[in-house]
Amino acid sequence: MTDDANTNVEYLTLVDPGEHFRMDPDVVLEGAKGRKYKRLLIIGELEEPDEDGEDLFLSGNANIGESLILIELFKRTVI
Repeated sequence: MTDDANTNVEYLTLVDPGEHFRMDPDVVLEGAKGRKYKRLLIIGELEEPDEDGEDLFLSGNANIGESLILIELFKRTVI
């Protein structure tokens, strides 16, 4: 192995993003596109209230009962 081979090595420093790290929502949603969902629920808190004064966002193809089931299932994953 020559010294030239070692000059192209890049080192990766792993960083814990921390408590206040937030991914760009557009990147998150883009990553979710194209998958085959049985049920889908998108929940978010807006940085500022929308024109109706709402600061929470909820959308999806699940009905209210299915939405509650999805929330409970994911609570187990998160906790």
